[in-house]
Amino acid sequence: MDLSESDAEQYLKQPDPKKLLEYSPCDVSDALLAIGRPDKRQQKLAGFFCDVVHRKSANEDKRCIGPAFTIQFQPKDDSENSSLPRSHLANLAMAGPWSDLVEPNSIVVVQQPEGQKNAVVGGIHMERLRQRGVRALVVDGRIRDMDELAEIPLAVYSKGTSTVGAGAASWPYALQQEVTVSGVRVEPDDIIFADANEGVVSIPEPMLIDVVEWLEKRGDSEEQIKSAVRSGISVGEALDKYR
Repeated sequence: MDLSESDAEQYLKQPDPKKLLEYSPCDVSDALLAIGRPDKRQQKLAGFFCDVVHRKSANEDKRCIGPAFTIQFQPKDDSENSSLPRSHLANLAMAGPWSDLVEPNSIVVVQQPEGQKNAVVGGIHMERLRQRGVRALVVDGRIRDMDELAEIPLAVYSKGTSTVGAGAASWPYALQQEVTVSGVRVEPDDIIFADANEGVVSIPEPMLIDVVEWLEKRGDSEEQIKSAVRSGISVGEALDKYR
């Protein structure tokens, strides 16, 4: 990797994303909301993948974090509305099965065209992702083969399920290009933080330093406020004292 002097300095300052495991996805959304972004709609979404929920699998790790590896699906029928821009490069047409191409230690983020009833990921691809060393799969759409997933040690999150295979209405269109999940824009290598209880949040890679610094500065104030309220102090008094 060739870096300029300023880029190299910035690269060396990058915190380890795993440091975020000291906090929660809720804390991360608080940070993204407080820090602000030029795009006010993205700021209000605070990185949260709304309606994307954890699915039962053989994976016992309830939290994971890693860089996004993105996959886009398009509708087979061009007359069907698609939320995905056709300007994106269709770089999967001749590349082979998409699950053979993912990077180890990544979190695979899949965008499916809105409104489709079929799944875009099933047991075969999920098993291949496990073999490739993927940390988690996040699908803005539907998955299937839930009984098989129960035997696969892979963290999986999706908006829904289906019995219908991808071939009914979808085809893999592009990888490692911007996708959108619940309105949140995700670029390749953005940091994905998935928690089985609290959900999934995305941190733009350039904002990682700011998010970690904000969380460190806030420190233990949240726990101090909760402890104070438990002791009978009013919320207003606790906020005045610890924030």
